[in-house]
Order: sequence, then structure tokens, then C-alpha cells
Amino acid sequence: MKKLLLLMAVLFGAAFTNAQTILFHENFDPTSGPDSVTATGTPTFAINTRLHYSGTQCDSLKTPLNNVSYLTTQSFSTVGSTNVLLKFAHICKVEIFDTAKVEISVNGGPWVKLTTQYINPGNSQFLNQSYRFCAATYAVDWWASNDTIKPDQTWWKLETFDISALAANSSNVRVRFTLRGNVSNDVCHGWYLDDIMVIGGTSELIPPKITMAPPIIQDTVFNTGPFNISAYVRDASGIDTAYIVYKLNNGANQYIPMTWVSDSTYTGTIPSYTYNNRIDYYVHAADNSSTHNSTNGPNQWFYTKHGPNTVQIGTGTSTQTYPFYMLWGYTRSAAIYQASEINTYGQILSLEWYVSTATATSCPVKIYLKSTTSSTFASGSTWASLISGATLVYDNTNSFSTVGWKLITLTTPFMYSSGNLMVLCEANYGGTGTSTYPSFQYTSTSPNYQHQTLYADNAPPTGTASLSYNRPNIKISFPPANNTQDAGVSQVVAPSGIILAGVNSPVTISIKNYAIDSLKKVTIAYKVDGILQTPAYTWNGILLQDMVSPNFSIGNVNVAPGSHTIKVWTELPNDSTDQAHNNDTVTGTFYACTSILNGPYTIGPSGADFPTFAATIAAMQNCGISGPVTFNVQSGIYTEQLTIPEIPGTSDINTITYQSTTGVNTDVTLRYTTDATNNFVVKLPVVVSNTD
Repeated sequence: MKKLLLLMAVLFGAAFTNAQTILFHENFDPTSGPDSVTATGTPTFAINTRLHYSGTQCDSLKTPLNNVSYLTTQSFSTVGSTNVLLKFAHICKVEIFDTAKVEISVNGGPWVKLTTQYINPGNSQFLNQSYRFCAATYAVDWWASNDTIKPDQTWWKLETFDISALAANSSNVRVRFTLRGNVSNDVCHGWYLDDIMVIGGTSELIPPKITMAPPIIQDTVFNTGPFNISAYVRDASGIDTAYIVYKLNNGANQYIPMTWVSDSTYTGTIPSYTYNNRIDYYVHAADNSSTHNSTNGPNQWFYTKHGPNTVQIGTGTSTQTYPFYMLWGYTRSAAIYQASEINTYGQILSLEWYVSTATATSCPVKIYLKSTTSSTFASGSTWASLISGATLVYDNTNSFSTVGWKLITLTTPFMYSSGNLMVLCEANYGGTGTSTYPSFQYTSTSPNYQHQTLYADNAPPTGTASLSYNRPNIKISFPPANNTQDAGVSQVVAPSGIILAGVNSPVTISIKNYAIDSLKKVTIAYKVDGILQTPAYTWNGILLQDMVSPNFSIGNVNVAPGSHTIKVWTELPNDSTDQAHNNDTVTGTFYACTSILNGPYTIGPSGADFPTFAATIAAMQNCGISGPVTFNVQSGIYTEQLTIPEIPGTSDINTITYQSTTGVNTDVTLRYTTDATNNFVVKLPVVVSNTD
């Protein structure tokens, strides 16, 4: 918290040091009223006390009949400001045949209509309507299809124009809002304006754009977290800071720093909370300009509620048309989900698939389930053989009309008690299908075929299915567990990925209480490369039902360079027998590097840095290089087949050289028995150069 408070202090200090300057502001509120603007024309803009973006009133005007009216600001100076923004709040409930536009005059020059200076908030049609506002600018929110409907407080929109190119460093600037009516009587309610503001500064003034990244956690959730929140945060000057602001049950704000992942994606984690809690949250970001422009993302909320035990398998975001493909009249999808992925047994109550492209099209669907000893599909099968021995658990007409997880409650719950699970889906639209069909997210299972599909028009397919790696993401729900003593490792946070060899690295994990009774104590053991580490760790605390602990360390590992495995499990929850062992253990792999490679190394069986060529490739691929690297190879015969990937850190200067220790190339032989398929000893990467 001290670090975060310091961060906030630094941000606020920077904001005051490089503060934006308000060059003009009119809010129409008493007691001064509209004292910084002038209304002209017939009729004129006038105070409206029914609607207001802030304060208690705004200015408004119903469209003049075959006439034009203006609301013009007083002159203001932008001298000293290289960047200038115009902002205002409005509701423009006028017909598309009328004209509501914004103009600017600089140093006594002509009035110029603002056009491409507009900064689209994301759903505006201003740029597509000849650079003017009307009800169709926000067709849904402003009810463009109903001229007579009366605007309310929820209709306000905040607009921004970057007028720097027109008005920076100018001594006499004016802005006017022009409303021109056509020859027919307009029954719309007119143009409402509030909080007109011009801001200046010496650096860019546009705050970051924040878009929540799916899956967006909202509404009711049937788990206790932790809750991973991701957002796309973009700004021309880069992002200085991004963090989550959340509150539990309307309590005090709490802050979670977000971590840059890739491109514009930032992620942070709201910790685990027990059931029956409401969490409100949003993402805050500040850009990297000297003024550190900041903004908040959309407000979100969710409520944690005890529900069915749900297992999600697959997190990929690529899309396909299966398992319910409707372009063909009859389609089939069979997918295998392994017991190790499901990690529990019991009565399956419902299934869910993630809809990426939604459609209101209805289609008769069937779902079958069966246990299987197969973990992959060795070859394509007929549908008759696939559903043989399966249980029909759902047979009804359904549609996939909303993006997100589509829940299908089984009409016949399925008792899953052993083996792997095969999920078989039919889409029976009939005839030759339809061109409006949904798509679904999947995760690749390459190199294992765990999905196969069939399709046909006019009649169900009778041929052999096609094998696929593209297995649909799925959620499988069971009844809530009733165990009183059941704990397990939730995640091995570290070591993972790349660590430093030869030094103590912490083993950091989190645990979960799967039982209905509180977990107050549990023993945690772990192995590294199959060797039990001692002593075991005893955790003490309190975790309510289904809660996940904060991360904590249970010891250290100190390993040699190379690849390693780690296995962590729980024992004796509350000094009692664990009632379910299928959720106790988590395994992982990591790679240890002595350092980023740089300089000379040796290869060989006797006292060398690396025993084989393959070991050097693994080290470089995992650890990278930071300078020229030379491998001196001891004399001998090396039987290896090598595929050399792109190595991080390589360049025209940072080269990789293999050479004989003796300086005689014939003293080292690299060989491999090839065949028609694997017809190489060394395969180099294909590098495409960008010459732009």
C-alpha cells in the first residue's frame, strides 16, 4: 500500500507540475448563468432547468423553422498552448435533415466547420453524417426512430475536438454552435448544450482509450475468484500507469496495479472473495505525456454467488463454426475432454460454449455424453459409431443470440464417474442450412486430435468424420461439493518460465479450500525433478468455502542449468483426511539459466559447459544471448538431429559460432540417421527480412 500511495503522490505531483489549463468554461449554472456565451438568431438558445450534464441547468433550443440560430462563446486566448481541446456535453435530438454543427473562428478570420478534428468516443456516427450532429449520431441512445420521445438525463454525451491545428497559440479564438432548421416543422425536442470547455497545454491532451478485454467479469459469477481483469489501454504517447480500482460491498476503494502483457493489453487480478459479495470496479489509466492525461474505463460490477461446480476447459480466443454449425443442413461435432482436465467426477448438470458471433437463428440441437478410455481420436469415425453407447442428454431447439458463454441445462443429467468425457453435438437445421450462423471459441490441442466433425445437406451425414485440433472451449457444471475436508493447490506461481540457476529461487503457490467447512490448516509438500523436498510446509490461516489464498512461499529451489519439473500437493486439511484427492496436486516445468549467454562455452562429455549440441540450443532458446557466443566442441562423434529456432538477442553483431576445440573441423562429427520424412541433420530457421 505504501508503494501505491507513493505512486499516487507522484502522479498527482506530475499533474500539478504539468497541469492542463482551462482556457474557457461555460456551465450555464446560477448565479452567473450563460455569461460567457451569446445567443443570436430566431428563436435563441435559452436556459433549460429540466436537463443538465452537471450542476442544475443547461442551454437548449428547439430547431428553428427554416431559420438558423447560434450560440457563440466569448473570445479567449490560447497563447502558450501548443495543444488545445474543445469539450462539451450535449443531447442533439434533431432530425437528420436539420444541421447542428460546431464552428471556430481564429484571430477574426472566417468561421470554419469542425470536421476531422472530432475524436470519436467509439459509437458516434458524426464522421459519417457530413460532420454534423443529429439524433442518428447515437441512433440507439437518442431514439432516432422516434422523433417525439422526450430526452432524459441518461442521454448526455461528452464530445471532444482536437483544435490544436486550428487554434493553438492564438490570441483571439471563438467557438459557435450552429443549429439550422429546414422548411418543415420539426417535432424533435432540439439541441441541449452544457459544460462547454476549452483546455490547453504544452503536450498532447487526449487521455488513454480504455476498452475492456473479454471475458468481462460482470453480473452474477458462480465462483470466488481470483478474478483476472484485462483491458486494452491505448494512447499515442504510451501508457504511464494502469490499475484497477475496486470496492467490496460499497466499501473503500482498493487499488490493484495492472501489468502490461502484450501490445495494448494490461491485466490485473482482484483477489478471491467468498460468496454473497458484490464487487464494483473500473480500470484507471494515465498516459505518458508530460500532463499525464488520465481517464477511467467503464464501470463494471459482479456478484459472487454459490452455484454449480463449474470447470472451464480451453481459453483460446480463435473462432470456428462448430460445435453447432448451421451453414449445412446437418452437422456433427465430437470432442474429447480428458479426466485430468475436468479434475472431478459427479453428475453433470449443464454445459456451456463461448459464442463469438451471435445470431438469433434457431436450430434443433442434440447433445450426447459418454465416458471413454480414449484420450484422442486416432482416425475419423462415423456418427453412428461415435454416439453408440452415449446418453442423449439434451434434445431441443435453441439459438445462440448473445456473445459470451451460452448455458445449456441438460434435460437428462449425466453421471460422469470414470475415464475421459466425450461430448457429441448435433445441429439439425435441415435442408441446405442457413447463411446466418454462430461461431464459437476454441483452443488448439495440437499435436493431438481431440475433435472431429461431419456435415451434409438434406440428410444427416453418414460418412467418416474429419479430424481436427480445434476443440471447442467448454464449461462443465456439477452440483456443489459437500465435502467438509478438501484442500488443494490452486496454482504454482513460481518457479515457472525462466529462472536463474545456482541461486535460491522461492517456490510460490496459492491454495484453495474446496470444502464447505473453513480451512484453517494444511500441510504442503513438493518435489523437484522427482525428489521430495524437506521439510514440508504448514499453512495456517482461514479460507472459507471455495476461496483461494493470496500467493505465499513454501521454500526455495536451487537447481543446475536446464529443464526441471516441480510437483506440489496438499495433505491433511485441518489435520484430517482429505476427502477428494483429485484436486490436491499441481505440476509444472521451468528452465534454469546461468545467465543470458555471452562469450565462449564448451560442448562435450568431459567437464564441458554443455553435454550436447541440443543442450546449447535449449539454453539459447530459453535464455537468449546478449553478445557474440562461441561454442568450442570437444573432439568426438555427436549423434543428434538439430532444429535451430530463432534465438532471442541475435543480430549482425551477436552471432553464434560452433567450432572444434582443436581448430580442426574433422575432429568433430555431427551425424544422424535420416529417412524420407526426417531428412536432415541440422535445420535452420527461415528468416524473412523486412527491407522497408
